[in-house]
Amino acid sequence: MLNAQYIEEGKVWVEFDVGSDGKVYDARVAVSLRPDFDKEALKGVKALGEFIPGVDATGRPATITMAVPVEFKIR
Repeated sequence: MLNAQYIEEGKVWVEFDVGSDGKVYDARVAVSLRPDFDKEALKGVKALGEFIPGVDATGRPATITMAVPVEFKIR
């Protein structure tokens, strides 16, 4: 079995909520690669800034959940 500390590339999937105010809330790792990559992926997602909020069926701003891959390649 390959030791996780030797993995040098791959994707960490981060899920997070975009609130009705457009801010990122509750960022969490959905698919882990290794702890240091996970930590940096979370830091990157939290630094994305504000989004345009999603809307519900009536057109009002609503909280939505998003997932993004953060790709790592160490050379």
